Amino acid sequence: MLKPLFVLTTVLVIAVLMETERTASAATSLVNHGDIWKCHKGTNAPQADWKTAADAGLDGTWAAGNGGFGYSTDNPGETVDCQTVLSDMQNRYTTLYVRRQFIITNTIASDQHLMLRMDWDDGYIAWLDGNFLTNVNASAAEPASTATSSANHESSHGNANNSPQPAVTNDLGLASASLSMGTHTLAIMGLNVSSGSSDFIQVPDLYVDTYTPAVPSTNVWYATNSPIVVNATVNVGVG
Repeated sequence: MLKPLFVLTTVLVIAVLMETERTASAATSLVNHGDIWKCHKGTNAPQADWKTAADAGLDGTWAAGNGGFGYSTDNPGETVDCQTVLSDMQNRYTTLYVRRQFIITNTIASDQHLMLRMDWDDGYIAWLDGNFLTNVNASAAEPASTATSSANHESSHGNANNSPQPAVTNDLGLASASLSMGTHTLAIMGLNVSSGSSDFIQVPDLYVDTYTPAVPSTNVWYATNSPIVVNATVNVGVG
């Protein structure tokens, strides 16, 4: 029983080392949660092309505000990263649409990955230039503006008795595959678990980061891909 235990422990350490290595590398911000975003409250559906239209092409239902976005009726500290507080959301609407355009002026290096960091309560769907990126507690296809998240998720600054969760970084693969030079649009639909929910949080950050393994490796295992299941012998070199 000692060998399987050793192998699994090694896998866990490798995942942690790789996450540490990425954190230590130089990341380039594309969209910061504190930037000025365009936002549309889910009291009605947004225009059909909201994920791809130029900012100038948005209709009058869109407002501008600094992110992140959210509210909390019982924990003021939960909105510490929210510069736009949605004091009218509870019992009125369950969804929020936010988007931010950014410009790529230089060719993205071939070894850089696109990363989306999210802190949220309760669900979200993200797109880049209208193309699906990732989702949590929501269908991949865009639901109606009256939709709710499929489950609860407490943000990192949420109530202690509701098991707050740390922000999650989604590794979306090679950035060069989706980021040509020019203007791009990050679009996110946030969903609350119910109309009467006591809180709602959306704090997104998009960036590119270069990852260099500490030691040569045939396979790169990111901590964000955990759990990693190994069903064969793994040899780990010195270091």
